[in-house]
Amino acid sequence: TASHLSFHSCLERTTMLRQAASPLGFRYVADRLCSSGLRGISSSSSKLPDLAEVIRQSSTRLAVQWADGKSRSVDSLWLRDHCLCAKCRHPESFHRDVDTFQLTEQQRELSDAGANAALDEVSVTWSDGHLSKFPNQWLRTNCLEESIPDEVHHVTCIEQVRQQPWCAADLKQELVEMQHDEFATPDGLRKALVALRRHGVALVHDVPCEEGATRAVGERLGGVMRTVYSDIWATVPDDDTFDQAYSRVALSLHTDATYAQHVPALQVFHCYVAATSAALSSSSSEDDDVSGVSLFSDGLQAAEQLARYHPESFEYLCLTPLTYHFCLKDVHVDRMVHSAASHPVFRYNEHGDLLQVAFNTYHRAAQLCSSADEMYHHLRLANDAFRAPGNVFRVTLRPGTVALVDNHRVLHGRTAFRGKRHLGGCYVSHDQLQAAYREHVLPSDLRALC
Repeated sequence: TASHLSFHSCLERTTMLRQAASPLGFRYVADRLCSSGLRGISSSSSKLPDLAEVIRQSSTRLAVQWADGKSRSVDSLWLRDHCLCAKCRHPESFHRDVDTFQLTEQQRELSDAGANAALDEVSVTWSDGHLSKFPNQWLRTNCLEESIPDEVHHVTCIEQVRQQPWCAADLKQELVEMQHDEFATPDGLRKALVALRRHGVALVHDVPCEEGATRAVGERLGGVMRTVYSDIWATVPDDDTFDQAYSRVALSLHTDATYAQHVPALQVFHCYVAATSAALSSSSSEDDDVSGVSLFSDGLQAAEQLARYHPESFEYLCLTPLTYHFCLKDVHVDRMVHSAASHPVFRYNEHGDLLQVAFNTYHRAAQLCSSADEMYHHLRLANDAFRAPGNVFRVTLRPGTVALVDNHRVLHGRTAFRGKRHLGGCYVSHDQLQAAYREHVLPSDLRALC
């Protein structure tokens, strides 16, 4: 049926779009899901094809052929620009030490080239005598725009811990929880960071209910990100508020700050005071509609379900940027400011890793689209996947509990509540969080590679 098209049929329709758009990893993630099932995300390939032949076509063109029949003709300037030798690239920082635009004609001319099967690399000799060597892995990845096998990818990039999609039942069994004293240890911090990479959620209990403790949690995870809300924010019900977050009404599942160009990667939710009715209820209470239960849904799980059962919608949500905006008071300048940004609902990298989910009905702006029916159809399916009862994990935050949430992956919301329900919190940027991950999770011999 139309709603169960094969991934490859879906991908054929997006080939031209992907060539015009920035790499989203759409083809790769769909291929991986198709070949290994909804919950498995390992590549079926395990070895790069061998180099077959290297042909010097002219003084400015080099043809590279692989054993699987694929080939690519490469411009000599591109090769010289990307020379990997220690004279052209700093061996530790990979900083380019050659001014590409000052290269002479002789420096851009190919003198000789050949494939070294033993070393699995291509050697290029230039007319000025310079020698460049390009590993097969590097050429295959950069010349053919292919993702390298997972076995290689795991060694050369920061995603050492694989993302695991989850439904509510999964997270109930696998949710990482720890006491504040454990979080303060190196092993505890590593455990929290691994959990954030794997599931996008972790809980820390018995954290002192004060702003300083909230700040310390954010600093430990890489550093507090300063936003228009200041560095530390607090949500206390306000009957005159213009922002639903500061009210007692239910909040539908969403990601934060979709109106920002640089969306915070991590949210720290610190419960200072629980809602009145929540003080005596649990997440399984029949009175959840007024108990201030926190809701979490895995964007990765929803994306994989959409890719499997609604490939047209998955395609649309990966390739179509939506604009979000918000008018709010900037605490730094004490005036109202308008912020706007555009993001697709799902954004992948070339390896098929989900980089970001951006979904917020509250802040979605008017969209210029050829078909409103089409847009709302796809967004409704996304919304239904996020809100599917089996996908929504429910937990009541108690005073002293901190929920760490990956804002680039996990949507959050809450049920309505009575009483005060005071939460404090902060954001951590993507770069700050990745720096913490490199320092505390990666083996020391891999830190320089990521």
